[in-house]
Amino acid sequence: MDPAALFGNANVHYVNEEYEEALKNYTMAVTLEDCVVYRTCRAACYLKLGR
Repeated sequence: MDPAALFGNANVHYVNEEYEEALKNYTMAVTLEDCVVYRTCRAACYLKLGR
């Protein structure tokens, strides 16, 4: 799967406050392409989830 597409899907989930789903997509994107932006957005999900 394309990391940019996963990132886009994650962003949609994040905006809709679906943080668990966003986290899954950001994590998959990071697995495919180690990108600081993907990691930063994933960290934001962890914060929203109180982790």
